[in-house]
Amino acid sequence: LKIEDGSFTAIVGTSGSGRGSIAGVLIGSVTIAVISKSLSLVGINPFWQQALKGAIILFAIVVNVIVQRNMDRRVLERREV
Repeated sequence: LKIEDGSFTAIVGTSGSGRGSIAGVLIGSVTIAVISKSLSLVGINPFWQQALKGAIILFAIVVNVIVQRNMDRRVLERREV
């Protein structure tokens, strides 16, 4: 994996909560490896490969933040009851 791929793995593995897990890092590294190899095999321009990886990073962060907010809200609702 390249430096960019390592940063993707770190961001996806720890985004939102700031806590990382081995499973999150492994899922992130396998995901980016599969995406990178697939895009190269299809013959996508390297510029668009980077753009797509960036969009995936943003998507993963947004989804993680939404999930974390929902979990936090549920915890607060349980405390109020």
